[in-house]
Parts: sequence; structure tokens; C-alpha cells
Amino acid sequence: MNELLDKVKNYLRKTLGIEVKALPWPGGDKLPMLFRDKYLFSTCRILNARYLLMVDLKGAGETPAVIRKHAEKIAEAADCEVIYVSEAMASYNRVRLIEQKVAFVVPDNQMYLPTIGMDLREHIRGLRNKEETLQLSPSAQTVVLQAIYFGIGVGEGISQQELSKLTTYTPMTLSRVFNELGQHDFAEVKDRGRERVLRFREGGRPLWDSAKPYLRSPVKRVACIPTLPGDALHAGLTALAECTMLVAPATPVCAMTLSQWKNHYPERKAEPPPIQTDKSATVEIWNYMPLNFNLGKPGSVDPLSLCLSLEGSDDERIEGACKKVLEKMPW
Repeated sequence: MNELLDKVKNYLRKTLGIEVKALPWPGGDKLPMLFRDKYLFSTCRILNARYLLMVDLKGAGETPAVIRKHAEKIAEAADCEVIYVSEAMASYNRVRLIEQKVAFVVPDNQMYLPTIGMDLREHIRGLRNKEETLQLSPSAQTVVLQAIYFGIGVGEGISQQELSKLTTYTPMTLSRVFNELGQHDFAEVKDRGRERVLRFREGGRPLWDSAKPYLRSPVKRVACIPTLPGDALHAGLTALAECTMLVAPATPVCAMTLSQWKNHYPERKAEPPPIQTDKSATVEIWNYMPLNFNLGKPGSVDPLSLCLSLEGSDDERIEGACKKVLEKMPW
């Protein structure tokens, strides 16, 4: 029956982001044989409140009305709310338990926890806010990509002063980058004398896989221009076509930063026009320098940023081409 408890814990972790530790309830030995023979009892805490898991050993053989009566009697003995747990349950019985306000969990199927509903909503909202907060800023993302491409900060780590010599970021920006990356499992920040040192636990593909959920598309806005500037880096589908079998788009795509855009087109806003002509080109305005990574392939943006910029496409051909790009990476 420990296996069913493990399923409950995993279900709550996956669906609500809650870590639950279940412990045997000693009070169960004092209950009538009817209850001891039918249920396994474990105590747990959910969002700092105590609950008793009443695990059905017989596979939901009782009616919802009987389950409710059992839960009420056991809740009185345990002095806390009872959550009924079953491996499986017919849909009509789940509906009847909900009608009778009986808290229950059927792992990987359904749960009903009425008394902690508000707390759970606040908890989930907090998790979402935390996830949004942990999404990397453009400067932090640049540092992670430097680590993936060149191993910077992998192994012994790199100090803030050392990193400042390799980037154009100010000491204040790098201080925020260190604080930001230190919140993630794939990196750590420690003091080394008077210096702060950033160390990535792994490099290459393992770091990409660990950091990927927190990386974002570098594209801030998209605009249209008559022709590509001579110094523009190929991006988007144009760059993807250059390294895969994908056909290049009729409208070429390039990337530049907002400051580059303003230098080239000081009087134009970064907004797409209503209609593109046959001679027009598309400009992706990036939130970090497309030239941050000198990979020996002049003329196009780096492959990882390229894949990030195209993520979420509904076109299976683009998705497949991006996978090919990752497969060709010299991790």
C-alpha cells in the first residue's frame, strides 16, 4: 500500500507542486477492527495544515454515503480532516462524494479538496509567479549561452570581475545576473574571498536541457523594411534554411538590437506595416546582441538563439529543422 501513497504524493507534486510527506498514524491501532481491516491511515501536512489520509484497502467497495460516515468518525478520532484515497473509483461515485463534501484523491485521475481550495489557489498562483520570475533575463540568458558554447563558468566557476571582461555588461547588471542564476539548480554562486563566483554545475547539452525551461525567445518585436542592411545577421527562417534542408522564405529575415534599429532607421518605429511587398525584408529586434557568440559562422545568428526564436511554431517542418540544428551542435 506504500505504492498507492507514493502515487498520491507524486500526483500532488505534479498537479499542485506540493511536496507531501506521509507518516503512519499511530491512532489507527485504537480504532474498531472494521476500520483497521478496511483502511490504512497516514498523517500528512498540506500547506502547513494537518490531514489524515484514509487509504481504502478494498478498492472502493463501499458506497459514498458509507465512506462519508467512516470519514466523519475517523476525523473525530484524529481531530483533523480526513482525505479518502482510492486506487480507482467510478465516475458516478466521485460525483456523489463531491455532492457530500467528502475530500478524496484518486491518483492520476481526480481529486476534491474543498476545505483547502482557497489555499491551493493561492499556492498555485504563487508557483506561477515564481516560475515567471525565474524566467531568465536577456543578460542572464546570454551568460548561460556563453557557458554552453564556450564552457565559461563551468567547473571552477568565474568571478564577476572576470566575466565583466568577457561581456559588455556593467558591474551592476552582472551582480543582478549572479543573483538571478543563483536561484536555479543548474548554477550556484559562492563567495571566494572578496569575490563572488558563478559556477555552472554542468556544461554543454546537460546545461541546455536544465536551463531550457527558463530560456526565452530573444525576439522583442518584428518590423518590415524595404531591403536587408548589409551588416545584418540572417535570422529566423532565413538562417534556419542555411543550415537545414528547409526552403528559404521569399521574405528574408535578419536580426538586430533596438539600438542598431535606431541607428539604421532613426525615424521609424519597430512596427510591421500592414502589407509586405515582394522586395521587403523582415527585421527581428532582439533583446540581446545577436553577435554575442562568435562561432566561426559569420552572417547568421547563433543556433541555440535561432531555435529559441522559432519555438512554438505550429509548422512541423520548422520544428523538425530545429531538432536537426540541435543534433548537429558540437556539444
